[in-house]
Amino acid sequence: MPLTFSTTVHSTFQSLDPYRGPIHYFEAGDPTKESILFVHGYMSHGLMFSRVIDLLAEDYHLIMIDLPGHGFDESFRNKSITTTMVDNVVWLTRVVENLKPDHIVGHSFGASLVYEVARHHTFKRVMLVDPGLHIPSGKTEDIIAKKLPIRFAKAIASRPVFRLFEGLQWQGKRMTNAEVDRYVQPFKETERLRYMVRLGSDLLDAACIDKILDPLESKTKILWGRQDRIISVKFATKIKNALRAELQIIDESGHSPAEDTPLIFANSLKHFIA
Repeated sequence: MPLTFSTTVHSTFQSLDPYRGPIHYFEAGDPTKESILFVHGYMSHGLMFSRVIDLLAEDYHLIMIDLPGHGFDESFRNKSITTTMVDNVVWLTRVVENLKPDHIVGHSFGASLVYEVARHHTFKRVMLVDPGLHIPSGKTEDIIAKKLPIRFAKAIASRPVFRLFEGLQWQGKRMTNAEVDRYVQPFKETERLRYMVRLGSDLLDAACIDKILDPLESKTKILWGRQDRIISVKFATKIKNALRAELQIIDESGHSPAEDTPLIFANSLKHFIA
Protein backbone atom coordinates (compact mmCIF):
# COMPACT_ATOMS: atom_id res chain seq x y z
CA MET A 1 0.00 0.00 0.00
CA PRO A 2 1.59 3.33 -1.04
CA LEU A 3 1.93 6.26 1.31
CA THR A 4 -0.82 8.84 0.82
CA PHE A 5 -1.04 12.48 1.87
CA SER A 6 -3.69 15.18 1.80
CA THR A 7 -0.92 17.43 0.44
CA THR A 8 0.54 16.87 -3.03
CA VAL A 9 4.06 15.44 -2.74
CA HIS A 10 6.45 15.56 -5.70
CA SER A 11 9.36 13.18 -6.22
CA THR A 12 12.22 15.10 -7.87
CA PHE A 13 15.48 13.92 -9.41
CA GLN A 14 18.00 16.66 -10.13
CA SER A 15 21.55 16.82 -11.45
CA LEU A 16 24.06 18.30 -9.05
CA ASP A 17 27.59 19.19 -10.16
CA PRO A 18 30.05 17.51 -9.99
CA TYR A 19 28.09 14.27 -9.41
CA ARG A 20 27.01 12.21 -12.40
CA GLY A 21 24.12 10.41 -10.72
CA PRO A 22 21.13 12.61 -9.84
CA ILE A 23 20.20 13.55 -6.28
CA HIS A 24 16.62 12.95 -5.16
CA TYR A 25 14.22 14.79 -2.88
CA PHE A 26 10.50 15.06 -2.10
CA GLU A 27 8.73 18.41 -2.22
CA ALA A 28 5.45 19.60 -0.74
CA GLY A 29 3.80 22.97 -0.17
CA ASP A 30 3.94 26.29 -1.99
CA PRO A 31 7.41 27.02 -3.50
CA THR A 32 6.82 30.76 -3.05
CA LYS A 33 6.74 30.38 0.74
CA GLU A 34 9.72 30.01 3.07
CA SER A 35 11.48 26.71 2.49
CA ILE A 36 12.62 24.10 5.00
CA LEU A 37 15.22 21.50 4.03
CA PHE A 38 14.84 18.27 6.03
CA VAL A 39 17.90 16.02 6.36
CA HIS A 40 17.27 12.48 7.62
CA GLY A 41 19.55 10.15 9.57
CA TYR A 42 21.63 7.08 8.79
CA MET A 43 19.80 4.24 6.96
CA SER A 44 16.68 6.41 6.70
CA HIS A 45 15.17 8.43 3.79
CA GLY A 46 13.47 11.70 2.96
CA LEU A 47 10.00 10.43 3.74
CA MET A 48 10.87 9.69 7.35
CA PHE A 49 9.26 13.14 7.76
CA SER A 50 6.05 11.95 6.07
CA ARG A 51 3.95 12.22 9.25
CA VAL A 52 4.53 15.99 9.47
CA ILE A 53 3.96 16.86 5.80
CA ASP A 54 0.25 17.60 6.16
CA LEU A 55 0.96 19.54 9.37
CA LEU A 56 3.50 21.90 7.78
CA ALA A 57 2.87 22.10 4.04
CA GLU A 58 0.19 24.80 4.29
CA ASP A 59 2.70 27.25 5.76
CA TYR A 60 6.03 26.25 4.21
CA HIS A 61 7.71 24.79 1.17
CA LEU A 62 9.06 21.43 2.37
CA ILE A 63 12.11 19.78 0.79
CA MET A 64 12.96 16.28 2.07
CA ILE A 65 16.30 15.14 0.69
CA ASP A 66 17.63 11.58 0.30
CA LEU A 67 21.26 11.53 1.46
CA PRO A 68 23.89 9.72 -0.67
CA GLY A 69 23.12 6.02 -0.91
CA HIS A 70 19.76 6.43 0.85
CA GLY A 71 16.26 6.27 -0.61
CA PHE A 72 16.25 7.05 -4.35
CA ASP A 73 19.59 8.89 -4.42
CA GLU A 74 21.84 7.93 -7.34
CA SER A 75 24.74 10.31 -6.71
CA PHE A 76 26.44 7.79 -4.41
CA ARG A 77 27.45 5.79 -7.49
CA ASN A 78 29.90 8.55 -8.40
CA LYS A 79 33.38 7.45 -7.37
CA SER A 80 34.13 10.95 -6.06
CA ILE A 81 31.80 10.30 -3.10
CA THR A 82 33.49 8.22 -0.42
CA THR A 83 31.87 7.01 2.79
CA THR A 84 33.42 9.70 4.96
CA MET A 85 31.78 12.42 7.00
CA VAL A 86 33.73 15.04 5.04
CA ASP A 87 32.41 13.91 1.65
CA ASN A 88 28.84 13.88 2.96
CA VAL A 89 29.28 17.42 4.32
CA VAL A 90 30.61 18.59 0.95
CA TRP A 91 27.65 16.91 -0.77
CA LEU A 92 25.09 18.57 1.53
CA THR A 93 26.85 21.92 1.11
CA ARG A 94 26.35 21.63 -2.65
CA VAL A 95 22.67 20.81 -2.09
CA VAL A 96 22.23 23.87 0.14
CA GLU A 97 23.96 26.14 -2.38
CA ASN A 98 21.68 24.77 -5.10
CA LEU A 99 18.31 24.74 -3.30
CA LYS A 100 18.93 27.76 -1.01
CA PRO A 101 16.57 26.80 1.85
CA ASP A 102 15.54 29.41 4.41
CA HIS A 103 15.58 26.92 7.29
CA ILE A 104 17.22 23.53 7.79
CA VAL A 105 16.31 20.57 10.03
CA GLY A 106 18.63 17.62 10.61
CA HIS A 107 17.92 14.35 12.41
CA SER A 108 20.55 12.11 14.05
CA PHE A 109 23.45 11.68 11.57
CA GLY A 110 21.66 14.26 9.39
CA ALA A 111 21.87 16.71 12.31
CA SER A 112 25.64 16.17 12.44
CA LEU A 113 25.86 17.03 8.74
CA VAL A 114 23.60 20.06 9.18
CA TYR A 115 25.76 21.35 12.03
CA GLU A 116 28.90 21.15 9.90
CA VAL A 117 27.23 22.88 6.94
CA ALA A 118 25.70 25.57 9.17
CA ARG A 119 29.16 26.45 10.51
CA HIS A 120 29.85 28.05 7.12
CA HIS A 121 26.33 28.89 5.87
CA THR A 122 23.76 31.04 7.62
CA PHE A 123 20.10 30.00 7.78
CA LYS A 124 17.16 31.75 9.40
CA ARG A 125 16.68 28.76 11.70
CA VAL A 126 18.60 25.54 12.36
CA MET A 127 16.92 22.67 14.22
CA LEU A 128 18.98 19.65 15.31
CA VAL A 129 16.84 16.65 16.27
CA ASP A 130 18.40 13.95 18.50
CA PRO A 131 21.77 14.91 16.98
CA GLY A 132 24.62 12.42 16.69
CA LEU A 133 27.24 14.99 17.68
CA HIS A 134 28.62 13.00 20.63
CA ILE A 135 28.59 9.20 20.73
CA PRO A 136 30.78 7.38 23.30
CA SER A 137 33.60 5.36 21.75
CA GLY A 138 33.67 1.57 21.76
CA LYS A 139 29.98 1.14 21.04
CA THR A 140 28.83 -2.32 19.95
CA GLU A 141 27.39 -0.77 16.79
CA ASP A 142 30.88 0.34 15.79
CA ILE A 143 32.22 -3.20 16.00
CA ILE A 144 29.22 -4.62 14.14
CA ALA A 145 29.46 -2.03 11.34
CA LYS A 146 33.12 -2.91 10.74
CA LYS A 147 32.64 -6.70 10.80
CA LEU A 148 29.16 -7.11 9.29
CA PRO A 149 29.24 -9.28 6.12
CA ILE A 150 27.20 -7.88 3.23
CA ARG A 151 25.32 -11.16 2.87
CA PHE A 152 24.11 -10.93 6.48
CA ALA A 153 23.35 -7.21 6.15
CA LYS A 154 21.17 -8.00 3.13
CA ALA A 155 19.17 -10.50 5.18
CA ILE A 156 18.40 -7.72 7.67
CA ALA A 157 16.85 -5.59 4.89
CA SER A 158 13.43 -7.21 5.20
CA ARG A 159 10.11 -6.21 6.70
CA PRO A 160 9.97 -8.97 9.40
CA VAL A 161 13.50 -8.23 10.66
CA PHE A 162 12.83 -4.48 10.62
CA ARG A 163 9.77 -5.09 12.81
CA LEU A 164 11.98 -6.82 15.39
CA PHE A 165 14.04 -3.65 15.82
CA GLU A 166 11.18 -1.17 15.42
CA GLY A 167 10.73 -0.65 19.16
CA LEU A 168 14.40 0.23 19.62
CA GLN A 169 14.12 3.45 17.63
CA TRP A 170 10.42 4.35 17.60
CA GLN A 171 8.17 4.69 20.62
CA GLY A 172 5.03 6.09 18.97
CA LYS A 173 2.40 4.81 16.59
CA ARG A 174 3.38 1.55 14.89
CA MET A 175 4.52 1.98 11.30
CA THR A 176 2.40 0.84 8.39
CA ASN A 177 3.85 -1.73 6.00
CA ALA A 178 4.28 1.04 3.42
CA GLU A 179 6.38 3.05 5.87
CA VAL A 180 8.50 0.01 6.72
CA ASP A 181 9.05 -0.75 3.03
CA ARG A 182 10.36 2.79 2.54
CA TYR A 183 13.15 1.86 4.93
CA VAL A 184 14.05 -1.62 3.74
CA GLN A 185 13.44 -1.55 -0.03
CA PRO A 186 16.47 0.55 -1.08
CA PHE A 187 18.87 -1.78 0.71
CA LYS A 188 17.85 -4.82 -1.28
CA GLU A 189 20.29 -3.48 -3.86
CA THR A 190 23.75 -4.89 -3.03
CA GLU A 191 25.78 -1.89 -4.22
CA ARG A 192 23.69 0.52 -2.16
CA LEU A 193 23.85 -1.72 0.91
CA ARG A 194 27.62 -2.12 0.61
CA TYR A 195 27.97 1.69 0.54
CA MET A 196 25.74 1.91 3.61
CA VAL A 197 27.74 -0.58 5.68
CA ARG A 198 31.01 1.23 4.92
CA LEU A 199 29.35 4.56 5.70
CA GLY A 200 28.11 3.29 9.07
CA SER A 201 31.60 2.36 10.16
CA ASP A 202 33.09 5.69 9.07
CA LEU A 203 30.34 7.73 10.72
CA LEU A 204 30.69 5.99 14.07
CA ASP A 205 34.42 6.64 14.01
CA ALA A 206 33.77 10.33 13.29
CA ALA A 207 31.06 10.67 15.93
CA CYS A 208 33.24 9.11 18.61
CA ILE A 209 35.54 12.13 18.51
CA ASP A 210 34.72 14.32 21.52
CA LYS A 211 35.11 17.48 19.49
CA ILE A 212 34.53 21.01 20.67
CA LEU A 213 31.20 22.38 19.44
CA ASP A 214 31.07 26.06 18.55
CA PRO A 215 27.85 28.12 18.47
CA LEU A 216 26.35 28.72 15.04
CA GLU A 217 25.60 32.15 13.60
CA SER A 218 22.07 30.89 12.85
CA LYS A 219 19.48 30.73 15.62
CA THR A 220 19.57 27.10 16.79
CA LYS A 221 17.20 24.74 18.55
CA ILE A 222 17.80 21.22 19.90
CA LEU A 223 14.85 18.83 19.93
CA TRP A 224 15.30 15.50 21.73
CA GLY A 225 13.16 12.48 22.62
CA ARG A 226 13.54 11.59 26.29
CA GLN A 227 13.12 7.88 25.49
CA ASP A 228 15.86 7.90 22.83
CA ARG A 229 17.65 4.53 22.99
CA ILE A 230 20.02 5.31 20.13
CA ILE A 231 21.62 8.57 21.36
CA SER A 232 21.01 9.25 25.03
CA VAL A 233 19.21 12.41 26.07
CA LYS A 234 21.96 12.87 28.69
CA PHE A 235 23.97 14.66 25.97
CA ALA A 236 21.19 17.21 25.35
CA THR A 237 22.16 19.83 27.93
CA LYS A 238 25.86 19.58 27.05
CA ILE A 239 25.15 20.22 23.36
CA LYS A 240 22.58 22.92 24.12
CA ASN A 241 25.09 24.84 26.27
CA ALA A 242 27.91 24.43 23.74
CA LEU A 243 25.76 25.75 20.89
CA ARG A 244 23.94 28.33 23.04
CA ALA A 245 20.75 26.89 21.63
CA GLU A 246 17.18 26.44 22.74
CA LEU A 247 16.37 22.96 24.04
CA GLN A 248 13.09 21.07 24.04
CA ILE A 249 12.83 17.51 25.36
CA ILE A 250 9.77 15.50 24.32
CA ASP A 251 8.84 13.05 27.06
CA GLU A 252 6.73 10.79 24.83
CA SER A 253 9.28 10.41 22.02
CA GLY A 254 12.11 8.04 21.23
CA HIS A 255 14.91 8.66 18.74
CA SER A 256 12.63 10.02 16.00
CA PRO A 257 10.20 12.75 17.18
CA ALA A 258 8.97 13.43 13.62
CA GLU A 259 7.62 9.87 13.54
CA ASP A 260 6.83 9.30 17.23
CA THR A 261 5.18 12.64 18.06
CA PRO A 262 4.54 14.41 14.73
CA LEU A 263 2.14 17.03 16.11
CA ILE A 264 4.56 18.09 18.84
CA PHE A 265 7.41 18.10 16.32
CA ALA A 266 5.48 20.24 13.82
CA ASN A 267 4.29 22.71 16.45
CA SER A 268 7.79 23.01 17.89
CA LEU A 269 9.23 23.81 14.47
CA LYS A 270 6.44 26.30 13.66
CA HIS A 271 6.92 28.17 16.94
CA PHE A 272 10.70 28.20 16.50
CA ILE A 273 10.45 29.68 13.01
CA ALA A 274 7.73 32.13 13.99
